[in-house]
Amino acid sequence: MAEMVSVGCKLPNGLQVTIDGKTVILNGAATTSLRGLDGAIPEGAFGVTQVEKDFMDKFVAMYQDAAYIQNNAIFIQKDERSVKAQAKELAEEKTGLEGMDPENPAPGVKKADTK
Repeated sequence: MAEMVSVGCKLPNGLQVTIDGKTVILNGAATTSLRGLDGAIPEGAFGVTQVEKDFMDKFVAMYQDAAYIQNNAIFIQKDERSVKAQAKELAEEKTGLEGMDPENPAPGVKKADTK
């Protein structure tokens, strides 16, 4: 049986990866059952997927310069407990894909008048 690893993914909708004809879908932050009162995905949320270690080793080697690897939006640990611990450490790290604050959308952007 192949050695498995746990993959944490903070990308909102996860990521579909195909290598050597094999496709794996990494669960993203939207797969979390934790939600805010408004139904929004909480900051720091992540999905977890069990993947063969050899597959993830190839993935990291191929995409080591990708932003989602560099900024730890996708991270790999030996088990789910370790992924959860790392996710806790990375909770404040941004992926750049977080939702906007409707009260302060972006520099130079003003909230529309709702009258």
